[in-house]
Amino acid sequence: MKKLTFVGLVVILNLFSFRIADSSTNYDDNIIAAGFYHTLALKDDGTVWAWGGNEFGQLGDETTIDKYVPVQVHSLNNVRSVSCGTYHSLALKHDGTVWEWGSYGYGVGFELKILKTPIQVTKEY
Repeated sequence: MKKLTFVGLVVILNLFSFRIADSSTNYDDNIIAAGFYHTLALKDDGTVWAWGGNEFGQLGDETTIDKYVPVQVHSLNNVRSVSCGTYHSLALKHDGTVWEWGSYGYGVGFELKILKTPIQVTKEY
């Protein structure tokens, strides 16, 4: 079983510069999200970082290799909020577009398909 120790989590979280809550903070925005074996973090510069299990490309780093230190999600910036499913990840950009990566077969679509990098969600599948 894959797991991240508390000490490891503290070290990883200390690598990030998170937004501080103030009067302009929108509490509907997620800056941390967790899937089954992976985690996403949204930095204050709008980039997304991921670590953990990556069997279905849910880290978005162009691989399917597990990572235990944060890696930047490929070609994704200007992000407002992040979310995770079991084996897939989602990001909402400030322009209103939604981006997805990871497994289509576990929560996004109908056939098992692996997306190793983010693609924009469209109305057609």
